[in-house]
Amino acid sequence: DIISRGLNAKGFGIDPSLKAIKYINEFLKNLKVKKAFADNIPFKNSFDLVHLGYFLCWVDRDLYFKTIAEIDRVVKKGGFLSIIDFSHPLPHKRRYHHVKGMFTYKIDNSKVFLSSGQYELINQYQFSGNDFNFNIDKNERVSLTLLYRSKDFLEIK
Repeated sequence: DIISRGLNAKGFGIDPSLKAIKYINEFLKNLKVKKAFADNIPFKNSFDLVHLGYFLCWVDRDLYFKTIAEIDRVVKKGGFLSIIDFSHPLPHKRRYHHVKGMFTYKIDNSKVFLSSGQYELINQYQFSGNDFNFNIDKNERVSLTLLYRSKDFLEIK
């Protein structure tokens, strides 16, 4: 909502939780949100800016690449992709202490987009999940990453 208001743009989103959607509809009037999961995004169009906020860490690894493909599909060529999520230099999973049997996958999610050759790193800021300072404990690190999707496959002349 803050981003869309700041850019004077329409905001669209998805969430699997009807409770979250009800909250968004009540308090964040600039956003239009649909019930969905990121492995099947219900928008045909692409967007100038796609923001991913703290959910890739819980995407089942069997659906991870399908989710990445769906996200890539909705980022317009010449558009931006923003990712805020847990980040770790060594990809791994940890038991999620809030839900039994669930895992948190800690990985630098920007790398999968960058390795495609279609995205460029604009900026990456690492901080702690508890505050906005760098944390030496790698398991507490979060990164906010901004990527630019090239209009064409990167060419070096």
